Amino acid sequence: MINLNDPQEFTLFNVARLLASVEDDGTTHQIRVDTSGQAYLSSEPNIGNRNLDGVAVYFESFTASGYVGVDAASDSEWVASVYQALKDNWPTDQRRFVDFYGPPEYFATRISTGLELRDPSAVPDLSAMTREQRVAEMVQWFLFNYEDPANSTPRDEGDYFYIWGGPYYAGDIIPQTFLDDVDEDEVDNAVAEIEAIGHIWVPNERRLVDDYQWSYPDVVGKKLADLKTGAIKSEVARARSFIDRLQSASVGMGHNNPPEELEELPLDQEELEDIARELETIEEQAQSQSAVTTKLWRALTAVGRMVGRVLSWFGGLIDTFAKEFAKSAGKTAGPAAVAAVTYANWDGLVSAAVNLLGFFF
Repeated sequence: MINLNDPQEFTLFNVARLLASVEDDGTTHQIRVDTSGQAYLSSEPNIGNRNLDGVAVYFESFTASGYVGVDAASDSEWVASVYQALKDNWPTDQRRFVDFYGPPEYFATRISTGLELRDPSAVPDLSAMTREQRVAEMVQWFLFNYEDPANSTPRDEGDYFYIWGGPYYAGDIIPQTFLDDVDEDEVDNAVAEIEAIGHIWVPNERRLVDDYQWSYPDVVGKKLADLKTGAIKSEVARARSFIDRLQSASVGMGHNNPPEELEELPLDQEELEDIARELETIEEQAQSQSAVTTKLWRALTAVGRMVGRVLSWFGGLIDTFAKEFAKSAGKTAGPAAVAAVTYANWDGLVSAAVNLLGFFF
């Protein structure tokens, strides 16, 4: 969830995290904003225009792949588009449906990719003109689109260097462009007028335009780059320690005779092994000199999701220990001491889980 009322929380990176919080597995998802300004991802059956009680803004449902998941969250333009759509539609005093994601140029930087030669301008309609007007219009069109190379064409050892093609000749261009619409003698007259000005021509400089592309802030890449240069090694070490303690927890719980509710761990052995592999990927990517890719974030996200499940499980675990401690304290000091020691052990794991969740996801 993202609180759209809080500028510290409503950020591009948190929008990316929201998109990455679910798998791109074919499930239909939808971005919704409740009446208090909390943005979240909803899934079936709460998609489309169904079950909209308490919903202030709802987006077009994402039925195709590529709109959610780590890859989608790594698409800087898409993240910026979703952010801008949220910003444009909240706050609101009436329910809104969002199905348009305009180019978020507010976040973009225009980067020149060099000059590009545009095609000649549109051919004028000569049908209603007199013969003299048609000749004059053909000459004007040519001089608008072509110029004397002496104006701006560079030279290479004295000869023109035709970087935009050429040289071009009026005797070629005018017939190719107009002969189907005018008489041949009119074409000849237009060519003669142009050749009285010059014989070789190049594209007019006005046809050269600065081509560009929009560059969007790579908030995910920046975050991961910061992690690579930060404390990621120590956090991976803490995560490994966390997994080791979790794997040995079942033995400890048996020795301390905990209540039956504690016999099931939040992750099975296979999932714990998955975390170990993801941590290896994180460590490998963190040490790599290559550019940050989605591979690192995918690993971080996978660990984050699993840690989130553990954290949720710990909430119920602590409640159970508190009850057991209260019951034991009324009987003998021995059972109460055992409960207190066990609670302290798990409470430390809860703290570790909170820290890991904040770091990884």
